[in-house]
Amino acid sequence: MFSLLFLYRSYAAELDVISDSRFLTNADTLVSATGIFELGFFQPSSFENRYLGIWYKNISVRTGIWVANRDRPLLGGSLSELKFSDQRTLGLFSNSSMIWSSNTTTSGNATAKLRDNGNLVVIDQQEKVIWQSFDYPTDTLLPGMKSGRNYLKGKEWHLSSLKSSEDPAPGELTWGPDTVGYPESKLKQGAVIHFHGGPWRNRQFSGFLYSTRT
Repeated sequence: MFSLLFLYRSYAAELDVISDSRFLTNADTLVSATGIFELGFFQPSSFENRYLGIWYKNISVRTGIWVANRDRPLLGGSLSELKFSDQRTLGLFSNSSMIWSSNTTTSGNATAKLRDNGNLVVIDQQEKVIWQSFDYPTDTLLPGMKSGRNYLKGKEWHLSSLKSSEDPAPGELTWGPDTVGYPESKLKQGAVIHFHGGPWRNRQFSGFLYSTRT
């Protein structure tokens, strides 16, 4: 597993929800119900670029599990906000310009919460999840997340390494489904295959070895 270390900083406010009237700014964080995970802005090492991400709240060395704007970092010193737009889309704004969004809309009010499993969700008025970060993994697979492909909905879930410990942009390594031939998961570095997960057989992937010792 590839993990990004976040520098420690003190925050102005801890929110439990983002809504039309409550939004995240440079110094705030969104915290899950029992304080397991935290979402906020971070700046790797001495670089000026900043990102919006999720990390374990109570681990002394901040270890990230998800990054929103991997390919579009925020410039140091810019005014950054995570809020709902007029179209009720959850968006990341830098000096009023949208850098990243959930790309979803709803006719009524929506809210965003960080769940105790590390999943950032956007919920409509009927408490239906209309977007979730678990559908867009970065380099970490958490319990409850998926890896594979849903042929009916056309969705695919795969992991990609960080470019480096100081740059969360997608790196060369990927782990996910390959549907050429019999579907299976593969670890790739570009086009080079380093590991075959193998097809599903009974209770496990045939490419993995499991110990039967008790």
